[in-house]
Amino acid sequence: MKRLSVLCLSASLQIAYATSPAGVDVPSASPFRSADVEQQGSTFRLTWNAPDARAVTIYAVEDAAAPQHGQKVAHGQGRGSAVVSGLPPRLRWYFDLVADGGRSVRLTDRSLHLSSASNFRDAGGYRTENGRWVRMGLVYRSNGLGSLSSTDYETLKLLQLHLVCDLRMPQEREISPDPDIPGSRSLQANVFADSGHRASALHSIVDSHDHTALVAFMKGAYRDFVDLPSAQASYHQLLERLADRDNLPTVFHCTAGKDRSGWAQAILLSALGVPRKTIVADYVLTNRYMTADALEQIRKVAPEIDPKAAMALVAADPAYIETSFDEVNERYGSFQKYLHRGLNISDSTIEALRANLLGD
Repeated sequence: MKRLSVLCLSASLQIAYATSPAGVDVPSASPFRSADVEQQGSTFRLTWNAPDARAVTIYAVEDAAAPQHGQKVAHGQGRGSAVVSGLPPRLRWYFDLVADGGRSVRLTDRSLHLSSASNFRDAGGYRTENGRWVRMGLVYRSNGLGSLSSTDYETLKLLQLHLVCDLRMPQEREISPDPDIPGSRSLQANVFADSGHRASALHSIVDSHDHTALVAFMKGAYRDFVDLPSAQASYHQLLERLADRDNLPTVFHCTAGKDRSGWAQAILLSALGVPRKTIVADYVLTNRYMTADALEQIRKVAPEIDPKAAMALVAADPAYIETSFDEVNERYGSFQKYLHRGLNISDSTIEALRANLLGD
């Protein structure tokens, strides 16, 4: 085996984290306040912050469900970073970050690096308000899967997906149907089934190149995610399926993996207790993974479109997802009430979601 190259560095972390609300006792909270893994080629950069730990040891793990830590690859202080290279090629490497008290968190790079579905990424890897972590390797979010390359299709087969949830409209599915992934079931949940004229209205606005009108249209769509009965039914179905361990791993997707999937991710992470600031930051990651590809596609379809109007359509603007959160507060008063009254999600379903998807 090629010799493992490891460089441990002290670094300030780039990821914001949330502490527990004042006065709340959380003895089971993970010592890791923030942590991240980013892969570039065969090199992995890990960052972490466990302020109460004197030391952190890192192990490379071949499988998300592996019961043991695996090969030691780095060691550092309670706050720091490490660069790891020289690991044998495989679909995904996971890393156990273990504090000196024995508590750990298992993370991997968020992106699957699929060239033909660039927004396919892990939904997990985030810290909750009470100090637990959303497990990785169980739920994925993506843009459309209808144009997968043969290499990316083989990658998806290796993920051993049990459920593919398609949040698109029927006409989108007809144009770009999902591939048949062995071992997986399909859930078709049309978020916009009750949207009426929205599709035709969008074409009209795009043709007008009106940036202001497009922004207003997008914000209206994000209110629809909260208000439409079809959206409520679609997101209810998805959460109910994720509460059943037999459906994991799951991927949910729409066309761009930004809007309908973005709100699905926001609902899931909110139900798990992830802070809103973290959820918005995850939403914006679409801009890193696929905005350039999306802009190229829209310019092919509408070459005369104003660049600002094009960006309004394809960019993950925090103002969009905040519109959905604001609509939740206006209509229901809290996200918990939205889960119960808007999506008809029971406490037992939320408990099952947390049992399935939350780790240390």
